Amino acid sequence: MKLDRIIYLVLFAVLLFSCQPEDEFVAPHTLVEKIQASVDKNNVLHIQIDFKFRKPATAEVSYWKLSDPVNKKSVSNAYASEANAQTLHILFLEESTKYEFEVKVRSGKAWTTTQKYQFTTSSLPTNVPRYTIDENRLKAPLGGYILTQQREKPGTITMINEEGKVVWYYFSNAFMTSSNYNPKYQTITCTTGNSLGREGRSVFVIDLLGNLVFNKLGTELARELVHHDAKMLDDGTIAVISQVPEQFDLSSVGGASDQTVVGEGINIYDLQGKSLWDWSCFDERNPIDDPAIVEGIESTGASRVNDWLHANSVSEDQDGNLLISFLNDSEIWKINRETRKIMWRLGEKGDLEINGLNTPMSGVHSVYIDKAGKLSFLDNGMANKESRFMKFDIDETAKKANVLMQTAFPKEHASRFMANAEEIDDRYLLFGSSTTKKILVTDREGQLVWLCTAPHTLYRANFVKHADIEQYNNQK
Repeated sequence: MKLDRIIYLVLFAVLLFSCQPEDEFVAPHTLVEKIQASVDKNNVLHIQIDFKFRKPATAEVSYWKLSDPVNKKSVSNAYASEANAQTLHILFLEESTKYEFEVKVRSGKAWTTTQKYQFTTSSLPTNVPRYTIDENRLKAPLGGYILTQQREKPGTITMINEEGKVVWYYFSNAFMTSSNYNPKYQTITCTTGNSLGREGRSVFVIDLLGNLVFNKLGTELARELVHHDAKMLDDGTIAVISQVPEQFDLSSVGGASDQTVVGEGINIYDLQGKSLWDWSCFDERNPIDDPAIVEGIESTGASRVNDWLHANSVSEDQDGNLLISFLNDSEIWKINRETRKIMWRLGEKGDLEINGLNTPMSGVHSVYIDKAGKLSFLDNGMANKESRFMKFDIDETAKKANVLMQTAFPKEHASRFMANAEEIDDRYLLFGSSTTKKILVTDREGQLVWLCTAPHTLYRANFVKHADIEQYNNQK
């Protein structure tokens, strides 16, 4: 039974269990009037199942590959009240694959299980990227998927498994610049637009079903020039990095008396697009104090006045304050949300004493705080062409930054720009190498165990745990 359009599965009087009053098993037709399954119009790997019950009930769908019946998965509205109609969604399927499913329905103490049904997923649309696994020495499954993005126009967000198979995707007509997953809200926050111009800059948020939760062009936001990153925060608001042009008199250092300097700012928006909070790098730092402000940026040759600091990621610390990383000065700042003051700056010219660092950081990206409260990020290694995963313990009282990890990735996969690195678990690290179009899994010493080639430039590769997506139906 092929699900390439809409399938109507009408349950008649099929008795799978003998009616045993003490267990309250009932025939399927006693509880179920109709089951309708359909393929989502925007994602052939998304199956929607609609139920119509004869009395208020809940449903749980168990499904499995026909070739692997032991590995069963299930979706349910576990926290939903009994109702006469419900909808469930099966996501994270593989293309051109035969599946089988059955449904358990419960109404009060009465319950039943339907007959088994089969469907075959369609092949992926031709514009969904295909990924190649170059090496796979994993000894056990990773326990999740890898989220990445096609940094092109139009762009695609994808999730892939260890075999490199796409199990989820979303199309965007805009130039994709970043994406990241929020496990609490089960949403993906994205930025779009070429940073060389104003056209197409936007922020949008989608849920796992592909529904838009937030969608604003830069021109609809308090600051138009959305730049590189946006994150949904713990309270459900959205922190967005934007470029902030401001005029300064730089004539005393070789610039113009009305020189426009492009700095960076952060805004926090509610889901209606209202700015609730804002901050600018110019609040505390004056570009005239930067001796290199009128010089070219060493890594790119671009003028610093047009891209002074180049922020590339924002995230939330456990205390609710914000972290922001900068490429040009290889620094990470912590911003106090209440006072809008810089709490500390990590970097060669920062105000934290760094202990245990082998070589200076040279370009940093994708800062985040892990569950243990440790500062983690990617050091691009522009100077020595060696990218590293970095982890620090920050002692804010003593103003010290102690290195906990500085794992170098294989040099041939170093990424001078963009990119990210993060811990998957206590065994593995994940490295999204943007400039080489590679996604790596290594052990904690940086030894390669899994290598994937993407057919496109990517900005990041983030790990999404199965445990953080398995209950997506419960939010509906």
